Amino acid sequence: MLQMIRNARLLTSLVALLCAQTGFAADAVPVNLPKPVLPEMSWTLLLPKDQLVQFGGRVNMDAAGVNQTQMLYPSGGAGAAGFFAAILTHALVTDATKRAQKTKLQQEADVVLKPFADVLGGFQHSELMRLALAKTTSGSQRRLANIDEQAGKDWRVASAPAFFMTQDKRSLVLDNLVAVVPPGMGEKDAYQVTVRVVSSALSGDGLDEQWNGQGGERLKAESAAMLAQSLDLALADIAGMMAKGSGTQKSVRYLEGSSERVERGELLKENCGRSVLRTLRGALMSVPTSAGAESQPCEQKLATAGVAGA
Repeated sequence: MLQMIRNARLLTSLVALLCAQTGFAADAVPVNLPKPVLPEMSWTLLLPKDQLVQFGGRVNMDAAGVNQTQMLYPSGGAGAAGFFAAILTHALVTDATKRAQKTKLQQEADVVLKPFADVLGGFQHSELMRLALAKTTSGSQRRLANIDEQAGKDWRVASAPAFFMTQDKRSLVLDNLVAVVPPGMGEKDAYQVTVRVVSSALSGDGLDEQWNGQGGERLKAESAAMLAQSLDLALADIAGMMAKGSGTQKSVRYLEGSSERVERGELLKENCGRSVLRTLRGALMSVPTSAGAESQPCEQKLATAGVAGA
């Protein structure tokens, strides 16, 4: 019972932090906490109650006075319920005067998801996290556990992913806040790492069918691979194993669907047509930086390629 309460508090704390965080912000870095030895790490991914994965349409918030690179959570995408209700209610709000305008923009952006309603209407967190955990490469042992299960000597990992589809339907964007608690410690001792992953763009025509084919296999597989990569990057960062860049800040151009975006930060790694960088606000990003970026197997390899000594 005590473990269930601790795990529930960790998940609740993660939601509260996300509600307060309206931007793609820096993370709180606890001091004097043990760091995991990544190759030997045994960790448990906490599974929230079985609810739908959060999806929204990617909205250009410039018209509402918000920078496009900020982390935004959907105001009512497919499966808005339960565990993420607070995020969906508050995360788009930076001040009261802009609330109605941004809600309208998000609702308009969510129209892009209509062709995928059947798939997203049955895509549960249990399926997403099971698929993602199988694709992660971090640690010696890893498992899924409900909040009422004992974690034992495992590191506890809580994840709050939100996915967005670009308006051209070619890419997905994942914003994920990861909280990691060392064995035997409480949620107040959690590391926090914010990660954004932008998928490589689909090519060709018939995008609805590409995502929806075979029961949404590609949409689910892409989402799981992105979540796995974000978890691997977060755990590597917590372990102090992220490759060190030059310390020089630069503007990194990358592709989000068919559109070019710019993010300023420290470039940590370039590989497989992708770049990993740390933004000016301390978050991690993995983005495609060439139109010919390789697809999923290469992207998944990047999760360990961005780790020193890997």
